[in-house]
Amino acid sequence: MTAQHQNEPIHALVYGDQGSFKSTFAASFPTPILVHCFDPFGKDAPYLRRGNIVTPYAEWQISEQSSVMYRDVFQDSQHLIRIEYYYDMNIEQPSGFRTFKERQALLMRGEYKEWATIVMDSMTFMELAARKYHQYVIQPSAKDPRKWFGGSTDELEENAIMRMAGLPCNVIMICHISEDKDELHGGFVRNPALPGRLQKRAGAAYSEMYRAFVRPDGNNNMIPTLQTRISAMFAAHSQIDAPNLCAPNYNALWVKPQVS
Repeated sequence: MTAQHQNEPIHALVYGDQGSFKSTFAASFPTPILVHCFDPFGKDAPYLRRGNIVTPYAEWQISEQSSVMYRDVFQDSQHLIRIEYYYDMNIEQPSGFRTFKERQALLMRGEYKEWATIVMDSMTFMELAARKYHQYVIQPSAKDPRKWFGGSTDELEENAIMRMAGLPCNVIMICHISEDKDELHGGFVRNPALPGRLQKRAGAAYSEMYRAFVRPDGNNNMIPTLQTRISAMFAAHSQIDAPNLCAPNYNALWVKPQVS
């Protein structure tokens, strides 16, 4: 099976506070979708709601030492989404990130052609998985915690930024929002919450960067929204000219204003 694209594939880094419909946005992308889920239990709900059939948890043996739990989402007989889970329940013996690296090697050998969209959800917990992997497995004798943070930054740079940014399919990176401000175009704005040098490099690697948030409409309703252009407070950009302040839905990205 080879995935078909209605529009040119896009690479989008989506960031925002919790509850800002980031995963709901990712779940609206063309199918079939592959989700690398690093978030804790229950955060996969937006993907499960996309279809009417959800399979039980199953285990896939990737190699002699690594296996990954997964679930499939169908709409009747159509396979929409596969969710693979990399959350470490045994924190002091973490294996999630090592398994993800083995899984990504398989993906890069050509399997990516089978997926219309690949999602990383979320980079926040992926960084935590990579850091614990270095703390307890790679560098357990390190006295300086900065080595673990440095190791996780290197891992994300290579595996989540460089490799994923080169795939010819839709790629969605989901991040939370940084509390810090960075200088951009002569002003100071907030960026995705990423470690160290990736705070700015990730945005440069992705042609689309959107801020997801919820805004009031004046009638006691809260509207999920995507900011696609830079503002005085938040970084964002779009190479496809996605409408600013649009709905967090794939189809909304392609709606162009009518010219009278």
